[in-house]
Amino acid sequence: MCGKDIHQMPPKYCRDRSGTYPFQVFKLITCSMCYYYIFPSTPVFQQTADFKLSVANRNYSEAPDIENSTIMSRLCEAIGDVDKCKRWQACCLVAVDCCYRQEENENSSRTEGVLSCPPTWDGFSCWQRSPANQRVSTKCPHYVHKFITHDSNAYKDCTANGTWWKNPATNMEWTNYSTCIQIKKHRVIVFASVATNLISVMLLIPACFIFLYFRLLRMQHRIRLHVCLTVSFIFTAIFQILWTILVHHDQFLNAPEDTLLHKNTVGCRILYFMSSYFRSTNYFCMFVEGLYLCRLLSATFKIPKRLIGYYILCWGFPLVPNLIYAIVRGTLYNERCWMNNTDGYEWILYTPNLLCLVGNVLFLIYILVVLFNQLQAHPNEPHDYREDLWLLCCVSSTARYTIKYEARAND
Repeated sequence: MCGKDIHQMPPKYCRDRSGTYPFQVFKLITCSMCYYYIFPSTPVFQQTADFKLSVANRNYSEAPDIENSTIMSRLCEAIGDVDKCKRWQACCLVAVDCCYRQEENENSSRTEGVLSCPPTWDGFSCWQRSPANQRVSTKCPHYVHKFITHDSNAYKDCTANGTWWKNPATNMEWTNYSTCIQIKKHRVIVFASVATNLISVMLLIPACFIFLYFRLLRMQHRIRLHVCLTVSFIFTAIFQILWTILVHHDQFLNAPEDTLLHKNTVGCRILYFMSSYFRSTNYFCMFVEGLYLCRLLSATFKIPKRLIGYYILCWGFPLVPNLIYAIVRGTLYNERCWMNNTDGYEWILYTPNLLCLVGNVLFLIYILVVLFNQLQAHPNEPHDYREDLWLLCCVSSTARYTIKYEARAND
């Protein structure tokens, strides 16, 4: 805890931006508010009048005493997210440490007859006594937001009358944390995401048009399966562009309570569902292509007459895990447009996609074995030619039957 033993003799009183409280009350209030400030859109707890946290959908409440490991373990169990719990507890510990430092520095830093702003805790960071009419700064806290940068500082203004500057809209002491957010880096990420997906759409649409325009091409079964894969890529890119602009970028344009993630609208959840569905179709359509090619190699003279089964596998099967996931999220974790990672439940989506990748690897091995046997059956082919063909098969097949898999990160 910043080098401070919280079990030493505690201070009598501590100050946060809402007032001065006895130490035992201060640590409960600040720990409660740490959770609400860091995770404003995750209503696991409800604060009670006696400074306790009532666990939503359960019949018990606990006082968030950071010095009581048993209580904090129970509250963390209710949160169900190890990373969130660590960030929350880190904030609570810094708040308690701030209380100790307020008492230590109170007498040493105060000068009679000189106006100064009192030491305080603002909900995220600790601020020491500061001279009037001066701007002070401190390092950005690491536990607040994933876009916080440790290389920047937040700042707070001590006014000429020796009080911390207050936001006129709330009449509360205010700290500027906007400098902590990596706006430029975020804009670059948004631009790169939109640009790359837009380029993909611009290149894939002409390819799809060519497949469908020429009758000689569109009558071939393998070309029709290519079209399915191409269309799935197109829709995946389109919905990724919409998600990036409407939801992800929206977090930096509006106040937290005005973002789509906080409002958790039906349209936002539908957008997430469609993005997830078409992402799954990428894996299944790739699996279908590998399955079709394996069937051609194993039964050369039995070309499938109908593709309805392949179409169902490509477009119908991805609906199953995504609908199950939507039901789970809608009933158990219906928050933040379903963007937050829910740990074990995410495997409802990950498992089918990974199985498709495993299937493609098996198809690749089978195809390479068949090609190798065919080469062995023709010993008159030049040795160098066979080695070059083997290498070409490995490279082209790997590119054809594998797809990048990236699990969604926790927000």
